[in-house]
Amino acid sequence: MRLLISALLFVTGAYCVSCTSDLSKSDLQASSQADAGDDTPTITIEPRRDAAIPADGSPDSGTPECDLRTGVGCPTTPTCGDGVTDTGEDCDDKSGSADCNANCTFSSCGDGIVNDQAGEACDDERETTTCWANCTLRSCGDGIVDPDIGETCDDAGETASCNANCQLSKCGDTQINFSAGEECDTVAGDAECDADCTTAKCGDGFVNQKAGETCDYSGAESVACDLDCTKVACGDGVVNITAGEACETPESAGCSATCTFEPSAAFVTAGGVAEELEVKMRLGALGLTVSEVLQQNVTLADVAQRGIIVVAASVNRMNFGTKLADSLRPMVLMDDSLLADHSFGPTTASGSTNSVTIAVQHPLNADLTGTVEIWMSPAANNGLVAQPSTLGVVSAATNSSALFSFGYESQAQMVGRRAPARRAGFLPGERPAALTAQGWLLFDAMVRWLMAPPVPIYESCAVLLKKHPMLRTGLYSLRKNDVDSTALCTRWPQP
Repeated sequence: MRLLISALLFVTGAYCVSCTSDLSKSDLQASSQADAGDDTPTITIEPRRDAAIPADGSPDSGTPECDLRTGVGCPTTPTCGDGVTDTGEDCDDKSGSADCNANCTFSSCGDGIVNDQAGEACDDERETTTCWANCTLRSCGDGIVDPDIGETCDDAGETASCNANCQLSKCGDTQINFSAGEECDTVAGDAECDADCTTAKCGDGFVNQKAGETCDYSGAESVACDLDCTKVACGDGVVNITAGEACETPESAGCSATCTFEPSAAFVTAGGVAEELEVKMRLGALGLTVSEVLQQNVTLADVAQRGIIVVAASVNRMNFGTKLADSLRPMVLMDDSLLADHSFGPTTASGSTNSVTIAVQHPLNADLTGTVEIWMSPAANNGLVAQPSTLGVVSAATNSSALFSFGYESQAQMVGRRAPARRAGFLPGERPAALTAQGWLLFDAMVRWLMAPPVPIYESCAVLLKKHPMLRTGLYSLRKNDVDSTALCTRWPQP
């Protein structure tokens, strides 16, 4: 019996997967219970947890031993993802690839497996309401018109004909389509948005009644429409020069019920000069009420309510300066030393003469033409060098470059600025009393021209807006008694 047990222990220790260490004598005695009818001992064998056996099960195979604790050297079970294509697998790229799904099957759109490495966003095996047959999601912006989800167009983004929400674009659909030139979009327009889907503003050429407009002449005033986009009416507080208004009553002193100034002139003088009495009398003979103002005291307020301003030849440049350069009233200068300060341009000597040459017809020229004697005796004077915008062009007979009578239309380009109102020059020198009848006719024609409404000069409003940013903030109507000429910039935009 003891030999049998020993043999079993030997075999067990050598071949069992995990056996206990040596059995003690007491263990064997406790485990062997010999009964009369059964002489076979009972043996309890505990597996050894640190045992290692050759991979082929033989003690001396020479192959690495199988470590059951780490699995090193032990036989492995084939699995998907181990990088080895086993029986039943189409492929095995460990973690999947564009060609091989993560479940080790070949990848193809429609196999029901979303393979993002193959560029699939979905895979429902067929086309569904959320997934195209090409395994892309059905959504607005995918470039495919999809009526099933309510699309009427799909240009893969906003275009002039298709909104970003994949609906055909039209003004009034409440979808702002910048590609179509829309700045806003409401169902039927409102005070902020015109019915043509542009931002509402006075001067845009679109009458927006919800914004209080009753007319809109594209930013320009007309005989029927003020600059604030309301219809012209004398007394409405907006001076409309195109409609023949020169002022607004009752705000302006000296303004008639027809919104024109009572014929009047502010006569700026050095004072006490006998020669100037002739000029003052001539203004009275033309029906003007004359208010004399001394050069050293004159202000913009002194002349704001007068029909025209006449600056006498006696006025001294040092005392007068540019005090009235920004006045919105028509003005004539009668001394050549004042021209440059008021942006008329440079002067040149005429040579001694008593005659002028009138080459063009113009209201400033009193219907006179050719060579005309305007002084009783020859004298040497300075005249203005003609500029591109000067009107009238009455030049010295001895020097055609020296102008004696000339004008600038309101808003015409002068030298370095635009004329705030009509501007004129009449240069009799220091001897107005020596003017001939033809000379006084030229003076009269100039006064009448200054009193008449200006002729609009159409300019590019875009250019003016760049020069005067204040107009971009919405200044479209003239401020009463405004002396800032930039307020007039939108008066004559290109229609």
